[in-house]
Amino acid sequence: MSRSILDRFNEVERRQLIERLLTVQNNKSYISNKDIDLRIDQVEVDHIVALDRGGLDDESNWGVVIASENSSKGKRDLQLMKYIYEFRNHRDKYLKLKRDFTFGDALQEMFPVRYDIVCDIIENEVIIKYLNIKKEKVELRYPVINDTINKNVKSFVGLVPFEIVNHDSSVNPRSIVDLELMIEEFYGDNPQLFPSLAILEKKNGSYSIMAFDGQHKAAAQLYLRSKMIFLRVFLDIEKAKIKKTNLRAHTVVAQIHFPKLIEDKVGHDLFSIEFEPFLDSNDLFKTSEQSFIKQEEINDEYRNYLNNYYKYNALIDEDGERHPILDYVETISARSKNYPISYDTLSKTFLKLLYLRPSEEKLHKTVVLRKEETENLRKIMQLFVDKVLKDKFKIELGIYKLEEKINDDKN
Repeated sequence: MSRSILDRFNEVERRQLIERLLTVQNNKSYISNKDIDLRIDQVEVDHIVALDRGGLDDESNWGVVIASENSSKGKRDLQLMKYIYEFRNHRDKYLKLKRDFTFGDALQEMFPVRYDIVCDIIENEVIIKYLNIKKEKVELRYPVINDTINKNVKSFVGLVPFEIVNHDSSVNPRSIVDLELMIEEFYGDNPQLFPSLAILEKKNGSYSIMAFDGQHKAAAQLYLRSKMIFLRVFLDIEKAKIKKTNLRAHTVVAQIHFPKLIEDKVGHDLFSIEFEPFLDSNDLFKTSEQSFIKQEEINDEYRNYLNNYYKYNALIDEDGERHPILDYVETISARSKNYPISYDTLSKTFLKLLYLRPSEEKLHKTVVLRKEETENLRKIMQLFVDKVLKDKFKIELGIYKLEEKINDDKN
């Protein structure tokens, strides 16, 4: 606890202060919102906003927390920990359902009511209108920007209310389970260096702003109670082009790290957009995967997309159900020590059993063989889960904590 006037309180004064503060806090911990019973709970008083952030050293800036919460927060002040704790609660709720926690989920938690928009796009301006929660008409205007290289690529850049933003998981479905450092980064008054990215999507005459990149930046600001997000919004552009560009930015061009499972997901989607109509419109006895790849309108990147396509099919079935082995695989960060298997290891072992080159066999054979291959691999992975992993590894303990315990025992 920071050195302050609080250090001068005697036991009786401190008890009276705690009782006053808990009355204001409805007898709940400032960080976790858990009920506090002073007959059994150990509590502490600390600054809501740290003194070195300009917080006052008086009762208006003191909060009561459960002692264990205060000791685990380190140098973070109560306000920051309150934001982080709320994020943890939302993330854990989805992880218990064996679901990734995405920016779309964070939006739903923080802004459960969002509003449809109408949009007028004139030559040099985008005009967005909607009715807010008070049924007041909101009108926003943004200048249209043309790209310097391709004048046909138009966008606007500006602050957009979260209450009209949605998440496009088809372009970038990555999880945001590792959000705490980003929340702390913005809480420390550091600026957003780059805008998040979105598409203005038109469906049945109405418009939606669909964010697809910069989800960590956006979600962190959600939890810090920002009402607006700094966005670049693309206008009237094919989603397939955005998908390809976004994938290249994370892989070939390597502007930013793209988790490998997400790389396989996006590559899978790009391959299926072209390959599945090809299957429907061609004679399977006369064509092959190789002939699909050699089409004039298909470029060399589709060899990699084929690789992504079949790996992802082995891990996610047709109904979107994850294979149980993914419950034990780190799919977000290669540096994580929470899971026993890295995605890279999974790719170099089980997924290597797949034939990941374009087949020259005719498709009427290939389709059957691919299906059998995928089913057999899924059975092998399930056997590994049942015999090696299931009931033998606790995710909540994690490798790092396990290593920590072993070292403590040795000492």
